[in-house]
Amino acid sequence: MRVLITGATGLLGSHICRRLKDTDFVVAMVRDALPSRWLGEALQNCVGVRGDVRDFPFVRRVISEYQVDTVIHLAALASVKIANIDPMTAYEVNVMGTVNILEACRQLNIKRILMLETDKVYGQVMEATATSPILYAGPYETSKSCSFLIGESYRDFYNMNILLPVTTNMYGFDEFNDRIVPNVIRQCLRNERPYIYKEKNIVRQYIYVEDVVDALLYILNRYASEVRIIHHNTPPLESLEYPANLYKRNNVFNIAGETKTQEQVVLEILEHFPDLTPHYIEGERTKEVAYETIKMTDFGYVPKTSFADGIKRTIELFKKYEVREVQAL
Repeated sequence: MRVLITGATGLLGSHICRRLKDTDFVVAMVRDALPSRWLGEALQNCVGVRGDVRDFPFVRRVISEYQVDTVIHLAALASVKIANIDPMTAYEVNVMGTVNILEACRQLNIKRILMLETDKVYGQVMEATATSPILYAGPYETSKSCSFLIGESYRDFYNMNILLPVTTNMYGFDEFNDRIVPNVIRQCLRNERPYIYKEKNIVRQYIYVEDVVDALLYILNRYASEVRIIHHNTPPLESLEYPANLYKRNNVFNIAGETKTQEQVVLEILEHFPDLTPHYIEGERTKEVAYETIKMTDFGYVPKTSFADGIKRTIELFKKYEVREVQAL
């Protein structure tokens, strides 16, 4: 493959670059040059380009100049907290950034496009399937729902080969991530007692980042050649049963993880720090939905890493790279 990976310095982006850099021609698109030993190793042998998905001429030029045939679009404003504070940037990056990527791919006739989506597009639902309705909520969730629907629109209207995997909460080594797993690991490495919120145990699913890498590469290799054919002699719109056609969801794949409460996540991490105990406190850190899970799509791949093993591997990498604080972006 001659692949462009947007968001290459993120959790998933860096792990995909690390996997592909020795076998494929990888163009790693980043917004910021981040000083990091991990990223230096992960992106070694990749062609690094620095720019923003909001810059359409830049996006088109990169795809054209490097003769890209595959695009893995991961770039996003992924922090719910930041999106709530700055919704305009969330919509600019997550919505118009996606339009720029897909429009450049359309103009340049890119063969394979994979764009990652989040389970938050389904809203507060247990066991959401790939045909569940796409919903709105806060700025982050709504911007990702818009991104998802834009992907479906380009796929069907322009007959493009677009794959739409939907993942639950990923975890793994990422020194710039401030979510629950890395935060608790860093606390423990500083010999601090992690918090467990008593009033409300949020239910989430968690999947190890390397399993997501495996799943995405499996999808690319298995399904990218199955282009949908849209016949130009379809009936007029008024003759179609639109509601029955609303959630057809072609090339959408849910990649689910293990369901855990916040308490279970913290206690699993503490298994590796026997001298520490949790600190139970009242309330919750931020306003969040109470539950959110998806049902795994049967597309031929099953995650291999248990939550316990994934946490162990993540802690080992934090120790290897000696990261105890959130690195500055």
